[in-house]
Amino acid sequence: MKSGSQKRNNQIKGGFKLWNPNLLGPDCLGWFQSNTLSGASGSTLSSWHDFGRQDAATGAGSEAPSVTDPQTDFRFRQSTYFVSQSDQHFTVGEAENDPFDVGTGDFMVSAMTKPPFDGLTPTINPIFGNGSAAGAGGRFDLSCRVFCPAVVGQGGESRVIVTTELGHPNFNDFVKNSGGISFNGVNDVAGASSMGPDYEGGTITCGILITAKRNSGVLTTHVNGVQIGGSTNSAGYTGSDVNLSNAFPATIGQNTFLEGIVMYHFDGSIFEVVVSTDADDDTQDKVEGYLAFKYGRQQDLISTHTYKNAPPFA
Repeated sequence: MKSGSQKRNNQIKGGFKLWNPNLLGPDCLGWFQSNTLSGASGSTLSSWHDFGRQDAATGAGSEAPSVTDPQTDFRFRQSTYFVSQSDQHFTVGEAENDPFDVGTGDFMVSAMTKPPFDGLTPTINPIFGNGSAAGAGGRFDLSCRVFCPAVVGQGGESRVIVTTELGHPNFNDFVKNSGGISFNGVNDVAGASSMGPDYEGGTITCGILITAKRNSGVLTTHVNGVQIGGSTNSAGYTGSDVNLSNAFPATIGQNTFLEGIVMYHFDGSIFEVVVSTDADDDTQDKVEGYLAFKYGRQQDLISTHTYKNAPPFA
């Protein structure tokens, strides 16, 4: 029998229940929705409740982000707006018995994001970090960089470069995905029409739906349903070798803990984050379809996506 929260979280559409991450059950490690935040910013902003584990609300970082007004191009839903220069992030895990410490098992993070309102930046924008870069062992980092046109070496197009890292490059035990998608028609991907061919560094109106996962030891990264880039790894090292078990909490909007090294913070909006130990292709499609339709960004999905034309149902 479904719990009361499951019944409440299942929206009804035409007599059918829409799928949502609550239906992942124990596989849902974290489910963070910006509409559960209240307050303006800083100390007045509430902690971010985790609907995945249904436990206490998670603690804010050294300076909490702000909540945006409902955004018209995302079905009038609010987002959590991060300013990188202000060290804004959320700590969502725990130092011990962290549910995100999955060892060598499957792991998937999906997030609906939007680049900065005040222009684009090639600076690293961490979306989700799990682990520590202070020593060899478990570490997972998902980040993006957004380039405006005429950036030297980037071909003059508007691009999103997404990078996922497992392990520690400094200790020669890592696997890494890195790839980009152009939004001015160069790659002819979904979302290009939202920006237009004469985009000159203003606000990106399309959603950037990012998924990074380790499924059966294979690391892949996806933007709006498009698998991007390829994998590089240190000699003899695979995704199965990275053990995500450590004494550091996971974070949203900040990369993993780096002793004596510069920390990076997200710049822009994060609407929602879903973290799961179910990382198969069917579940990925459902999470992406759920996020795209919830925020009215299904037009940004690749044309061959399973849920391009209709949302997933329970």
